[in-house]
Amino acid sequence: MDSNSSYEAGSCNIDIQGVRIRKKLGTLTAVIGLLILAIMFYFRVDPMIRFMITAGFGAGAALNFIQANEHFCVANSLQGTMEEGMKRTKIGRTEIELQKDRKKMYSIIIKTAVTALAAGSFGLLPV
Repeated sequence: MDSNSSYEAGSCNIDIQGVRIRKKLGTLTAVIGLLILAIMFYFRVDPMIRFMITAGFGAGAALNFIQANEHFCVANSLQGTMEEGMKRTKIGRTEIELQKDRKKMYSIIIKTAVTALAAGSFGLLPV
């Protein structure tokens, strides 16, 4: 398989192994975030601190799940790489492919930010 065989500009830059790893990382981040949120409620931590910490974990979980769902890694897009079997390979991109990758990357970043703010709002719930 050549290094560009799974790459589709603005659509796919990670293989199934990368998807699996991001799903595991997303799950782990979400579980840890929920545990920390419960601990913060128990110790009656200030709501703004709860919001910021919960939003941070929400961003980490969301980014991994969104990347897995869309088979597209933001870091690969920034570095101009394709991920196959946990190995990153540099890819040559035309200007059109670069624009497609950037559009997809920005879409993922916006979805992640919105999800992080939504997750953070759970930290604002009254104790």
